[in-house]
Amino acid sequence: MLTIRGMLAAAAACLTVMVWGAGTAGAAPVSTGHSGWNWALPVPQGQTLSGVAFDGSTGYAVGDFGTVLRSTDGGQTWAGVASGTVANLDIVQELDPNTVIVGGGCALRESTDGGATFRPVPINPSDSVCGSNVAGIAFSSATTGYVELQSGQILYTTDGGATVQARTPVPMSGGGEATSLTFTSPTTGFATTTNGTIEETTDGANSWTLVATTFAGLGALTFVNPQTAYAVGGANTVMKSTDGGATWTRQTISVPSPFLNAFNGITCTSTTQCLMTMTGSNSLVLTDDGGTTGSLVTPSSHQLNAVAFTTGAGVVGVGNNGTIVLSQDGGAQFPTLISGGPGLPTAAHVRSPLVAGAAPGSAYLLGTGGQIDATTDGGAGWRLEQTPSNAGVSAGAFPSTTTGYVITDDKILRKTIDGGASWSSLDARVNAHTQLAAPSTSTVLLVGPRGIRRSANGGRTFVKVAGHVRVGRHRRGPLVSALALQGALDRGSTVFAWAGRDAYESTDAGRSWQAIRLPRKTTITDLSFISASSGYVLDKSGDVLFTHNRGQTWRKLADLGTTAVAGISFATAQRGLVAIGSTGTAVAPTPIDVLATTDGGRTWGPQVIDGVGHGLVLATAGPDYFANLGVPAWRPYNMVFATSNGGASPQRSRVTLSLSVKRMTAKALRKRHGRVTVRGRLTPVTSPGERVLFSYRSRQTGAWKRRTLTVASNGRFQTTVSKLRATTDFVVYCTGDGTYGGAQGYARLTVK
Repeated sequence: MLTIRGMLAAAAACLTVMVWGAGTAGAAPVSTGHSGWNWALPVPQGQTLSGVAFDGSTGYAVGDFGTVLRSTDGGQTWAGVASGTVANLDIVQELDPNTVIVGGGCALRESTDGGATFRPVPINPSDSVCGSNVAGIAFSSATTGYVELQSGQILYTTDGGATVQARTPVPMSGGGEATSLTFTSPTTGFATTTNGTIEETTDGANSWTLVATTFAGLGALTFVNPQTAYAVGGANTVMKSTDGGATWTRQTISVPSPFLNAFNGITCTSTTQCLMTMTGSNSLVLTDDGGTTGSLVTPSSHQLNAVAFTTGAGVVGVGNNGTIVLSQDGGAQFPTLISGGPGLPTAAHVRSPLVAGAAPGSAYLLGTGGQIDATTDGGAGWRLEQTPSNAGVSAGAFPSTTTGYVITDDKILRKTIDGGASWSSLDARVNAHTQLAAPSTSTVLLVGPRGIRRSANGGRTFVKVAGHVRVGRHRRGPLVSALALQGALDRGSTVFAWAGRDAYESTDAGRSWQAIRLPRKTTITDLSFISASSGYVLDKSGDVLFTHNRGQTWRKLADLGTTAVAGISFATAQRGLVAIGSTGTAVAPTPIDVLATTDGGRTWGPQVIDGVGHGLVLATAGPDYFANLGVPAWRPYNMVFATSNGGASPQRSRVTLSLSVKRMTAKALRKRHGRVTVRGRLTPVTSPGERVLFSYRSRQTGAWKRRTLTVASNGRFQTTVSKLRATTDFVVYCTGDGTYGGAQGYARLTVK
């Protein structure tokens, strides 16, 4: 039977408030924590959260990809902080509002300044190398505490992990694992296991005594006060102690659910009122009689992973896809869902679904189901626009904040003059390969797949652009109507179109066209011109080329170290972004999402945003954007990020490369069996076992080869490359840790 409290909770689910525009009132953008990028969609952020802890109104939530969030108002608003790791975090212990320890996998980090900085607790060689993952922590101060590994091993430290003492492991049999650790005094503690046991130590983990056992595995244990404690696990298991953990009794909890629930977390605000999370569930179980009965509360459509009491009757729950739910009545009702995940369209899989508007601060993400995400204030707030179609939006051009043109996969050209509130259909032949450019609100071009059609009356009528392409000053090129085109870009009255090995430019809003001369054997993957004469081209080889004189001459920028480049976008001749596909960085210590330059491509700074790649970049005169297009497939929505400082972290790293020999003849290189030693140095080293991504490419083969190198504590690293036969370029990247930015090093072996 559903209790009165359960009925109230069910009713509250219908009243859920979803915040997915500019976020909660007064909230600042949430940093990704790995570089100078902030979450734009969803808000406050979209990584799955697996742990939460509060001390009064100040609390921390932790989750995937090293995510750490901090709130000082009971969970109403959040700030992202740089944890210094990309490990998935699921453990958090808050000692006081300024002191917090977070962990997950092999990683353990601590902050004593409210999350402003985190330092490694170096119990393992690195965040990715350890004998067993961290299962639980119990610290009594910033320097003193116990760490439990899943193997049952117990480590004790009095100097913040600089050194550890091995204590007696938690007893286990049959291949079980330790799941949680709680200490009630410097020497008295309790551990739970997947074998369904509760073990107690009274001598600082030098020995253990079995105090309870049950047939279901146990996943969490909490003390409400020195005498009252609860442990929870599978098959509706709730164990209770009223004598400080000496004895335990299984509670016969009754839950209105047809299945046995696997409880994996519990938090209590009194000896009788507790909230429990369940494995794989979007519901919580609330008990107000100490575990005799429980009612289901369903605050969200997403899985909930952890819950914590704040001040008074405040409760914060966190879960998948960045879900954060709030209650002010002890968990009976959760009227607020702070999450931007639901409702955001997956981007259409077209060449460029991330489009800049002509108005400063405007950007558009073309989506499936006829939907568009739009911002006109530099990414601070977003709105969802719905075209009168369920087909994907394959192209878009937005010459003002009110006027826009789109093509949908049902082969219809549509126009809005009221910012997407309503749309009209235009009489024009288009398909999924037709691209759009709109030099003004009244002028719109249909580019490709063959030729260009132009309207000067807002799309009411279109005419084919006649005449020949001008080549150089005097020579006539092919007919404009015969051009096979696949890309378009407008910069005011200047419009660019391209395909394969050909690029064209119009400086009169599409009336006439001239060819842009490209270097031999260049095949365009992407193009980004910032004026009629200056721009960048991305070649399929992964090289970025720059011209300042309409293609009369080209300069190749510094090597990127990969051919897996998803796209480029430049706001000025100096400032631009390159999106890196994950294929090219599969062996990277941390997958690089973006390379940023502020010196016209002479140097590149690697930036980590969400570590997935497959995204698109858009550099504008205002904010820059990065959109992750629903990768990996289990993400139910897009992720969009913005930056106002080019993605730079607060401090700079530096990485250098040197070769054992810089120049030699081909004969001398053969005698060395093509072997060259490469040495490097990274400053600063921010964590034990830090790694860098090393790539090299021979001019003879043209293919990049990669390996990951481990950095010594003094910052030095070294590797030897063999079987070289020709001039070879070497590139190394460090990805930084959010406080220190990424950096690039470069060297070349010249062979004659």
